Amino acid sequence: MRRAGLLILSVIGNSYSLSPPLQNLTSYNTDAKVNDMSGINRELTIDNRHIAKHLPDTLQMQRLLRRGGAAHVFNNEATMIRVAQAIIENGEFTGIIRNHERYGLYFASPIGYRIESDGSRIPLHYGEIKVIGDKYHVIPRTQPSK
Repeated sequence: MRRAGLLILSVIGNSYSLSPPLQNLTSYNTDAKVNDMSGINRELTIDNRHIAKHLPDTLQMQRLLRRGGAAHVFNNEATMIRVAQAIIENGEFTGIIRNHERYGLYFASPIGYRIESDGSRIPLHYGEIKVIGDKYHVIPRTQPSK
C-alpha cells in the first residue's frame, strides 16, 4: 500500500518543496493500543488555499483575526510540514465531521497557537488533517473536532 504524498507549496517562493524528515517533533497517541489503521494510506494533495491562513503574520491570518477574532496558527511553515507528515504517517482517523474526513495526532510540545484579536495566545498541541476528495489541509487545534 502506498503512503499519501506530501507536497506543499512554499508560501515564500514559487517552487514546490518536499517535506523535510521528521526531526525535533515528538508526537504521542492517547490510545495505548497499536492500531494497524493509523495513518492515511492513499494519495492526497495539499489544498493550497488553506496554507497561508495557518501561518504567522500572513495577510490571510490577519483577515481571520479581523473577521472572527481568532486564528489557529502553526509556529512556522516547517512545523506545519512536519505535523502534516506525522499525521499522514501515524494519525488516527477521528471521523467524518462537517463533510470532511479527519485525522489527528497530539504532540508533546506546542505546534502552534490560537491567537485572539487582542494578541493573547493559547498554545496548541493537536494537529488535524481535513480531507475532502483527494485534497487535504492541516490545522493546529486544541483537540479533535467534534
